[in-house]
Amino acid sequence: DFYWFGSPSPSLPQPRAALASAVAQGEGAIPPQAMWQGDGAVVNSPPLGKLEGVSLIIAAVDCTGHGVPGAFMSMMGYNFLEQIVKREHIYQPAMILDELSKLVVESLHQTNKRGKINDGMDIALCKIDYQNSTLEYAGAHNSLYLIRNGVLTETKADSESIGLSLDGEFCFTNHTIKLEKGDCIYLFSDGFVDQFGGPKNTKFYYRPFKELLTEIHQLPMEEQQKKLEAVMNAWKGNNSQTDDILVIGLRV
Repeated sequence: DFYWFGSPSPSLPQPRAALASAVAQGEGAIPPQAMWQGDGAVVNSPPLGKLEGVSLIIAAVDCTGHGVPGAFMSMMGYNFLEQIVKREHIYQPAMILDELSKLVVESLHQTNKRGKINDGMDIALCKIDYQNSTLEYAGAHNSLYLIRNGVLTETKADSESIGLSLDGEFCFTNHTIKLEKGDCIYLFSDGFVDQFGGPKNTKFYYRPFKELLTEIHQLPMEEQQKKLEAVMNAWKGNNSQTDDILVIGLRV
């Protein structure tokens, strides 16, 4: 699993550094936001309506394979996203996923025939337009959660993986959401929900995951990270970790 940030905005030439410096100071400032990938990393979100022309593209990616094969797929996916957004200047999430899937198929010479084991990735990718307070999202198996006023809304992904589409004419679906200040957005892999543990040694599953995010969404993002870690450690117990775990949270 890996996460990726990019921006078509000239005012955000270096996404990671810019995220840390883009928060306006004084009235209307948005507090630091957090992203969790096991050990966690802290980023900041520009306030809605404050930075003209600023947009941000965020992706949470879950690649097939573990160890060296998984690392290879992650490196390839990361480089392809850099190419698509920064060199090809494709910014619509669905079009990014279409191009990413095509590049994976071409690079690995995959035929996408049924019964053949191919490599690919599941992904949730969104573009946030801070000037117009809108979010565009497209997903390959991985949905997007938005919590507003205590209510979680799921925008479902397409049931296709990057590089594994069985239909050469398939195009990913682009969703547009109007954002409000205080909205919490979550992108994630299936690592959290697929972890075995608990009293019956079952998967964590999506419903409890939604309930957990709804319960903690009003906390500062750094505290949410700690809560997620604590819940996962208690759930997992003595079990080994089933898969990589990636959760990205962003409050706008």
